[in-house]
Amino acid sequence: MTISYSNGAFELSNSQAQYVLDNIPDIEKDCDSDNDDSSSSSADTITLTGTLRDFDGYRDKNGNLSAGGHEDFERKNNVDKNPSGQKFKYGLDTGITTNTLGADKKPIYAGGSFSTTTKANFDQWYRNVPGVNQSMNYDIELTKESGSNVYSFDNNGAQFFPLDDLLLGNEGRNNNFHFTFEIHTQFTYQGGETFDFSGDDDVWVYINGQKVIDIGGVHGKTDASVNLDSLGLTVGETYDLDFFFAERHVTESNFKIETTIQLETAPDPDADEDNDGIPNILEGSEEGIDTDGDGIPDYEDTDSDNDTIPDSTEGTEDPDEDGTPNFQDTDSDENGIDDIEEGTEDLDEDGTDDFEDLDNDNDGIDDNDELVNDANDGDDDPDTIDGQVNDDVDDDGILNHNDTDSDNDGLNDDIDPDPYITTYAD
Repeated sequence: MTISYSNGAFELSNSQAQYVLDNIPDIEKDCDSDNDDSSSSSADTITLTGTLRDFDGYRDKNGNLSAGGHEDFERKNNVDKNPSGQKFKYGLDTGITTNTLGADKKPIYAGGSFSTTTKANFDQWYRNVPGVNQSMNYDIELTKESGSNVYSFDNNGAQFFPLDDLLLGNEGRNNNFHFTFEIHTQFTYQGGETFDFSGDDDVWVYINGQKVIDIGGVHGKTDASVNLDSLGLTVGETYDLDFFFAERHVTESNFKIETTIQLETAPDPDADEDNDGIPNILEGSEEGIDTDGDGIPDYEDTDSDNDTIPDSTEGTEDPDEDGTPNFQDTDSDENGIDDIEEGTEDLDEDGTDDFEDLDNDNDGIDDNDELVNDANDGDDDPDTIDGQVNDDVDDDGILNHNDTDSDNDGLNDDIDPDPYITTYAD
C-alpha cells in the first residue's frame, strides 16, 4: 500500500496498511468532534420524570359535597370558605408558598390564601398520603425546536390530562381534573438560559431553592418566565430546578414549558432507601451523615442514633426544639435521660412515649428533677443531702422518674412534701 502526501510517498507493509484501514473510522470521528459546536451536539429531546398525585374533588360533578373529597380541589366560587372565613374565588393567588423551598424539596405553605384551606391540607398536595391521594411516575419529553436551542413540551397541543381514567378515576367527568405534578431536575448553568411556562392552575418553580415563578391559584391559562442571568448563578455550577403544578378545577388543563436549560432529572426527593418513612434527603443522603458513626449513613440506617428506637418510630419531630430531629437525637425530650433508657413505653398512658415525655410517671415532677444531684426542691443542696441517695430511692427496681411513689412511703410524689426521703415517714 502506498501513502501519498505533499512531499512525496512511502510504502506500508501489509500489517501496517491493515492498521491504518482499521482506524480510519476513529480518525474521522475524532476530526468531526473537534468541529462540533455545543448546539449541534446537544440531544434533540430531554426526558424528565416526575410524580403525579390524584385527588377526589371537594364537590362532585353536580356541585354537591363529595364524601372524602379534598378541600382544596373543586371548591365552589364565592360559597366555600376556608377556616379563616375567606370565600374561595377564581384568579391568581400568589404567595400561597414561601419564597424558599423546604429541606425535603417540597413547597412550604405560607397561608393567607383565598383558594386554599389549611397547611395540613396543602402538605398533602406533593406527598403520598394513603386514603387521600394516589400516585404514579410520569415522563414528559421536551423536544428541541428546529434551528434553535429551545426545548418545549406542550402535550402535542392538546389539553393536559395525564390521569384520565387512571388512579382515582374521572369522578364521573369527561376528564380527571384533580391532580398535582412535581418534577425535580438539575442543570449546569451556562449563562443566558430562560425558562417559560404557560398554563393553569397553580405553578411554582424554584431554582437553587428560591422561588422564581409564582402563578398560584385557580385561574385560566397564565404565562410566566424567568431569565436565569437575573438570579446571581455562577457559570459552570450545577443547580436544582424544582417544578410544582396543580390542576384543581374543571374545565381546562393547559401545560406548556419552553426552556433553553439543559435539564436532567434529579434524584427523587421522596426516595427512602431504608424504608423508615423518612426520605433520604432528610436523613442527610447528600451530605453522607452518619449520626452514630457506625459506618452506615443515616439514609441506610434504620436506627440512625443507635438508641434502640427505630427511626420509623422516632420520626422527624423535634419536641425539645434543639434543632436535632428525634431520629438523630439520643435524648429527644432533653430531660437528661437518654432515649435508650426511656424507651417507647407510655408509662402514664397519656399518649406520649416516654422518650418524648418530660414527666413519664405523671407525678407532677419533671423527670430531670427526679435524678440525683438535680436539686429538685430548689434549695440549692444536692439531692443526696435531702435524702435522695440514688435514682431508685426505695430500691424497688423502678427508677424515681418512673415511680409515682419514689420512697414507697404510701404518699404519691405529687402530694409528698419529701418524696425522696426514706429515713422517716413523711
